[in-house]
Amino acid sequence: MRSYISYDELEELGETIVKAYVSKTRRYNSLCVDIEGLVTDFIGLTVVYETIAEDDLNKIAFLSNGKRPLWVVRDGKKVQVVFPKNTAVLDKVLLNENESSRRRFTLGHEGAHSIIAKQNPMQDVGCFHNEFDPERQYTPEEQRELLSFSEAQADRLSSVFLMPRFILQKVMKKYGCEKGLPIYGWSVFAPEDKIKLRKMADCMGVSYQALVIRLKTLEWLIPRDLTEYLEKYLQLGGAP
Repeated sequence: MRSYISYDELEELGETIVKAYVSKTRRYNSLCVDIEGLVTDFIGLTVVYETIAEDDLNKIAFLSNGKRPLWVVRDGKKVQVVFPKNTAVLDKVLLNENESSRRRFTLGHEGAHSIIAKQNPMQDVGCFHNEFDPERQYTPEEQRELLSFSEAQADRLSSVFLMPRFILQKVMKKYGCEKGLPIYGWSVFAPEDKIKLRKMADCMGVSYQALVIRLKTLEWLIPRDLTEYLEKYLQLGGAP
């Protein structure tokens, strides 16, 4: 019987891991987690960059268990390589300057898989990090792998690594929204709050969307009816 780590456990583990790393490095005032240092120096992974050549082009990273091979391109040829256990292999595309937030999230994701595997050895099978392509037709097996609970767990723990509560609270206070931000409907923000969110995301080295998801998860957004936005910001419905 499989046993999975609850999301509450992931929150507590992730927060404690980041606090311990901050204490070790004495970077108490940093608002951007050194995710590469956390993953390599604290969690103990080796990070390498390769041109990943799996058939699924959305496979942009891989955490090796020392057994499962990975297709990569070397010297212009596609070859299979078995990387040492606890090696996180990231595609070289993530080294591009405009891929910084995606690279950081992917590093956190692979670090998360390592922690999850230690908690539940049955999940230590060599893990791919896939990105969903809405234009692609997926096989049932690919859908199961892409949307598997372990992948969702790794995404959740990566978010905690990059945006732990104690740092996110500081960032929100810095930008004057420590009491939360109003959200209209499920995804609409006031123009001035969008600017705040983008500044906060840049400050923490994450994407705008990742920050919004994290705030929703923590229930730090203030629900508002979308009709209020229509009246206040779009002046629709006979608003003055």
